[in-house]
Amino acid sequence: MKENKRLMGRREVLSYLGMAGAAVMLGGTAAYGAESMTEEEGDNELRKLQHSLASGTGASGIGYGAETVQETLDRIQKRTIIDAREFGLSIGSINDTATLINAIQECYNNGLTLGVSGVLDFGDAELVIDTPCDIWGSGWFKDLRFIIGGATNGDLWARIDGIGVISSAAGGDHGFVVRKGRFLDFLNIRARLVDTVIRGESYTNTGRHTVGLITIDNLNALDVGSMVKLIKQGGDLYAFNDIKIQNSRGWFLRDYGTYIEQIDGLVYADNYTHFGRNMPTSKNHLRVQDAEWLNIGGTNTMFEGGEEAVYISEVGQLAIGGSTLIGLTGQNRPASALKIANSSKFLSASIADGAIKFEKPSLHGIEISSPSGMIHMGTTQGAIDARIGSNASPSYFGTTDLSTIEHYGVSISGGVAAYGECQSDGLFINGGGVSSKLKDRNESTALRTNMKKLGNRAAVASVTVTATVPENTGTTLIGPTDMSTISGHTPTGAEIFVQAYNADGSKVAVYHLLYRRASATVAEVKTVSFSEEASIIDGTPAFSWGTSSSGSLQIFPKSKTGGGGTVTGSFTFIISSIGGVTFGTR
Repeated sequence: MKENKRLMGRREVLSYLGMAGAAVMLGGTAAYGAESMTEEEGDNELRKLQHSLASGTGASGIGYGAETVQETLDRIQKRTIIDAREFGLSIGSINDTATLINAIQECYNNGLTLGVSGVLDFGDAELVIDTPCDIWGSGWFKDLRFIIGGATNGDLWARIDGIGVISSAAGGDHGFVVRKGRFLDFLNIRARLVDTVIRGESYTNTGRHTVGLITIDNLNALDVGSMVKLIKQGGDLYAFNDIKIQNSRGWFLRDYGTYIEQIDGLVYADNYTHFGRNMPTSKNHLRVQDAEWLNIGGTNTMFEGGEEAVYISEVGQLAIGGSTLIGLTGQNRPASALKIANSSKFLSASIADGAIKFEKPSLHGIEISSPSGMIHMGTTQGAIDARIGSNASPSYFGTTDLSTIEHYGVSISGGVAAYGECQSDGLFINGGGVSSKLKDRNESTALRTNMKKLGNRAAVASVTVTATVPENTGTTLIGPTDMSTISGHTPTGAEIFVQAYNADGSKVAVYHLLYRRASATVAEVKTVSFSEEASIIDGTPAFSWGTSSSGSLQIFPKSKTGGGGTVTGSFTFIISSIGGVTFGTR
């Protein structure tokens, strides 16, 4: 009998019997000892010993110590880990799932842990178990779809630790599937070639929080389709809840890292995922759709990939902290490093300063869109290279020119209010290899703060206002209640920079102002410096600045050059401030 093929070899059996190095005496004959035996002799004699101990027909005692046969059996039965092969499973042949189900049920009923060693081949089979026992070991399930949760819905309190799942060929529909059950831990799982390592499934009859309170820790996967997928095929809006994925590694993934169609609570931290370069099937490292809350933290690394590294849609509460490094994504189509895309849900999100570091995405660094809500964000660092190629290129670098596409470090749109710095700090490298500072864009219709860089200084507020300027009349740009950070009665001041463009954007004027408000109705503005066209005609941005009786910031058109009257037309004003003011609309 080969010791490396059993959890309990010959010497271990003797050790459990308290007889390491001694012989087992059956009817005065040494039936099994530590002396050298052939493999066949060992197996035959061990079966004799097992039969004798079970029937009590051998001897009244064991040949070492004072234990009776029954006492020895009682001590053996106190083992907490029982190898699967003791239930009839074997290495080197195709196993029956019914045998594995029986082993799991026996261990579950007796509070034992099922041990798995070696490779147990099931020949492309499916197993369904309602209440799994703890499963531990260094072995592998080959070509097996292991489904947890048939009819029972409840708390499982089970751990699957150290088990590997593998398919005979890449993309095999094997691995772990959870349909019902909570308090389930997948620890130190290993995987190769399977389509999805751990998969959650909900159906029309799946209730709220049916699959949840699950921890996935130290999952290690090589050449698999996806590491984790939660697939919603019906049932309650929040069938999946409170799942943690941490300390996991995926190498040469083919499809997704983690793909979630619905979740009421996800923690994602300290994970490393990597796609093969220019892999046509590769998509997102983390894709979450319809999430009530989502927390990304720790240290995450995401390399290569066909689309956005992180794609989040219809999220309610989002917090991104720690440090996430994203490199070389958007290989199959122009895509940002991080994209948050709500179409209906109110967004409440925060991205810590420096939490996202991106290198060479093919579109933007961070892209945010929501019809309503707020985003509080610091700065994000990185570089965008317009020379990065898409999957259509035979080589990743230098073959597809993306310089015709507008690239931004941070892009915000919709109706989401932006707080904090909300800007990038890095380089844009154009098609000719020339570097410039990354641009940011804020097209939100809500309160906009700090999207325009003022040199190397961060602005605290920014707004774009379009106004039609009539002749000889002052025009209000910003109302008094929008100017104060607290209320219309709070004294405040700010340094303001204004860029004024004409209707077609062919002319621009720049103004540097100081604004002070002493009360709700007392305010003043001073022009520090300005630069505008020397020749002023209709459509030329040229203004002086003042305040209304209620403290609003106003513009007054300047006189035309040599023609009488003042300039008229439609103009766009980009207004940024440093100091104690924020901006809304007029």
